[in-house]
Amino acid sequence: MVFGSEGFIGSHIVPFLMSRGHVVYRSDLEIRSELGYHQVNLMNQESIEKVLRETKPELLINLAAVTDNKGKDLDYYKVNFKGVSNIIEALRVIDIKPRIFHFSTQYVIGPQKDNSSKASPVNKYGESKLLGEKVLIDTGDIDWVIFRPTNVWGERHQGFSRGVWRYIAKGLYFHPKGRVMRCYVWIHSLCDQILQFIELSNDAVNKQILYLTDPEIDSYQWVNQFSLNLYGKPVRRVTSRLHLSLAILGECLKLLRLSFVMDIERYRNLTQDYIVEYQSSHKLIKYKEVDFQGAVEQTAKWYLKNVC
Repeated sequence: MVFGSEGFIGSHIVPFLMSRGHVVYRSDLEIRSELGYHQVNLMNQESIEKVLRETKPELLINLAAVTDNKGKDLDYYKVNFKGVSNIIEALRVIDIKPRIFHFSTQYVIGPQKDNSSKASPVNKYGESKLLGEKVLIDTGDIDWVIFRPTNVWGERHQGFSRGVWRYIAKGLYFHPKGRVMRCYVWIHSLCDQILQFIELSNDAVNKQILYLTDPEIDSYQWVNQFSLNLYGKPVRRVTSRLHLSLAILGECLKLLRLSFVMDIERYRNLTQDYIVEYQSSHKLIKYKEVDFQGAVEQTAKWYLKNVC
């Protein structure tokens, strides 16, 4: 069972798992009359009970979440932790114990250069996901694995399509000078990692927090490869001071309830290293190196055909 099957990751992982011989039930908020699809609202425990009674899954992947950065308080992201609690209670009511693979985020951990495992969420979204993790960690009688994906990208990613890729394609993106190392994961690499993890024995992964990512790269390499494919030229670079000035301007415009392309959070994302400790996760599987140029080319072709 995949909760949140119609989102970006879900819409990739469902057909991927099915192509590898798994029987997959899909579930999301939308109402659809399709074979194998079930409408469910994680804020409604009875809704969850109904779906789980009908399907009795051996494995449950929870992708359902509010994932944007628009929320100003935890109530906006309530489904990210209350939804997890409702899943646990529903499982207890109907007395089944599937293995749970729950999607959290790298943002429960700040950009710490020493790769500290100490929780320090970078925003309310990260804080809500940390609360969701705590619900599982405090559950003693259910088998679970927590996935923390890094920056997931690939075809059909609406956030990148409306954001950085759009500016790159128009030649309007400027990257700060300097080397900034970050972790990204191509959606097809993420799917392969998920498949390998769920096919491992329960003893190998039970009650572990695992990172889904490709090895870190300079963020300039990532945006520049997209610029070469979407704009036909290398991305232009400017000093980080200019980005900081624009970020301050953006914060001032926020006070006037006006939107702007840059703010302090975006500035930090552009100028801070963000590397996670993924090596212990990769040791459990046979990580397959990504053809980065080929992956960007494939994604750019989708963007140019379907978005531009």
